[in-house]
Amino acid sequence: MFEYSRELGVPLFSAPFDEESLEMLVELGMPAIKVASPDLTYLPFLKRVGKTGLPIVLSTGMGTNEEIETALKTIRAEGNEDITLLHRVSNYPSQYHEMNLACLQEVASRFKVLVGLSDHTTDNLSGTGIPPADLERVVGQKAKTKILAEQVITWDMV
Repeated sequence: MFEYSRELGVPLFSAPFDEESLEMLVELGMPAIKVASPDLTYLPFLKRVGKTGLPIVLSTGMGTNEEIETALKTIRAEGNEDITLLHRVSNYPSQYHEMNLACLQEVASRFKVLVGLSDHTTDNLSGTGIPPADLERVVGQKAKTKILAEQVITWDMV
């Protein structure tokens, strides 16, 4: 997988769910760490992720503004300011009317970070009528989940 991602020129990174996995990813030379939305409030883990000094892609899931702010303060307290927040609708698959893409600019402004979209729709968001170039400009980073038959395939694009 590492070799193939290098051939494609696509950064490969992953979401660890414990400190042992985090250490393994750091040792493997991951260029960034993704934090899954269930870990948004796991502050000791966020502190350790912040200490890596690597860029962090933090999924917000059903987190409140207060929980997001606390997570950001925890990471920033470790000297890490390289954080992208992913707006995520915690529903598989997400329906377009649930996406609330208008909140992306509010999130960027409120938290002073890059924003992205963890997209759990079953097809390309260009189907929403948003031109792909505009979506990429607004989103910055995009994590796309596709459901094909009964197999779930995920990837992160930076």
